[in-house]
Amino acid sequence: MINESTVSLTISWINPDVEKLENETVYILDEMKQVDEFETVGRVQVPVEGIPDKAKPLRNFLPGFLMAEVSAKNIRSSNGAMSAIA
Repeated sequence: MINESTVSLTISWINPDVEKLENETVYILDEMKQVDEFETVGRVQVPVEGIPDKAKPLRNFLPGFLMAEVSAKNIRSSNGAMSAIA
């Protein structure tokens, strides 16, 4: 069996309204999870080691950032799916 390579994507966007940014992040995450071409989809985790307690984020992920893995074979299909989501 041939080992199929995957491509890791980091997707980000900016919205000065933090509440809207979080809502958009959750919406797009849910939509991306329904696209078969993506191998994995998730939030970008914040490495909290070395951050002082008072400076640590309330959640352990970055708002407005998603990560996904897609097989090289499915890159064109996933680009079409992302256009439909956006």
